[in-house]
Amino acid sequence: MVPIGCVITVGFLTSGLKSFSDGNAVRSQKMMRGRVLAQGVTVAVMMGYAAYNAGYLVKNETENERDTRILDPTRTTKR
Repeated sequence: MVPIGCVITVGFLTSGLKSFSDGNAVRSQKMMRGRVLAQGVTVAVMMGYAAYNAGYLVKNETENERDTRILDPTRTTKR
């Protein structure tokens, strides 16, 4: 989700800068507002994912269980 949000943010930024250089102030302003919204949603998704992971490890694993899971050479990357 984060890479998609970054691409959308860059798309709004590029379109807004092009509109600004073309002299279309109304469209440029709308694109910059869209950029801010896309950027905010992307940051919110990143923070939500971090909070989910932090809560998952605290609620379901002890420190020793986590260390064993991480250091186990036979583990797979899927959960």
